Amino acid sequence: MNHLSGKGKRIIICLLFASFFVACTPQSVEIGERIIIKAGGSIITLPHTYVIGVDGTGEISVRFPRGLGDNPEWSPDGLWVAYDTQYIAGGLYKSQIYIMQSDGSHRIKVTNNSWGSFHPDWSPDRSHIAYEASGKIYLMEVKCILLDEKCNLTPILLASGEFPDWSPDGKFILYINLEQSNEIVRRKVFIINVDGTEAPKNITPLNSTYCHQAKWSPDGSRIVVGCDGNIYIMDSDGLNAIRVGEGGSPLWSPDGSQITFISERDDDLGKPLDFEGSTTSNALYIMNADGTNIIRLSLRSNENVLWYAWMP
Repeated sequence: MNHLSGKGKRIIICLLFASFFVACTPQSVEIGERIIIKAGGSIITLPHTYVIGVDGTGEISVRFPRGLGDNPEWSPDGLWVAYDTQYIAGGLYKSQIYIMQSDGSHRIKVTNNSWGSFHPDWSPDRSHIAYEASGKIYLMEVKCILLDEKCNLTPILLASGEFPDWSPDGKFILYINLEQSNEIVRRKVFIINVDGTEAPKNITPLNSTYCHQAKWSPDGSRIVVGCDGNIYIMDSDGLNAIRVGEGGSPLWSPDGSQITFISERDDDLGKPLDFEGSTTSNALYIMNADGTNIIRLSLRSNENVLWYAWMP
């Protein structure tokens, strides 16, 4: 290096240092699979959002899309995000749904329901979203936003229910419907075809009464759902339900080989986080689709996972 000028020496030293720095910083590591988590502590602690890697990297530092709200759902190609924005108005818990490009640009509000709209889910071809509002499932064409055209954004009522999830072939939607009898509330799993030409089909696992967040596998062949603190996998028609573990809010990994879920299974969890004891600590876990090899992903023992999502 002696034959180089002082400027040349400085350039090479900077390049060597930069190479070392890039190799050691979590931002530059090829993460592959990442999960974004929003968690809260006590009732007086503001929720916080962070990202973890499922390949053993733990918490990592990444840049969130500007203005990202709650319950984000990336479009199948990862270029767009649909999310809700939760707030308190008149003492009521409300939200509206927005769509924006994944870099935070082109942000457009697509709902204006007086009681709030929640939990958007993309159709496989990105042309529509399904969402819930006032205890009903609606479909809305948003292709105009993606094409930067004038939009109508008129929602179409599909069924009564919550937590819609679009099948990979675009033909069906899973959802949860509330049933109340003799002051007992039950939450059942239903499937309906998107065109609404057939009656919804109840596919709730046998003897289950309170279910939450049913999800299609990436190839559409299976369904995972959390009911009464148990996680079940069933065929796409609702048959052959098998219990694979304990927990709630299950999601498939992008390749369908694993399932993430929320649980209080460890000894340091399940403890009250506020003076009323209404919020307890939990953590996010991942396991093989058959229930084996359970690994804890979020390691804090003083937080309650409010929602999480796989990032593209």
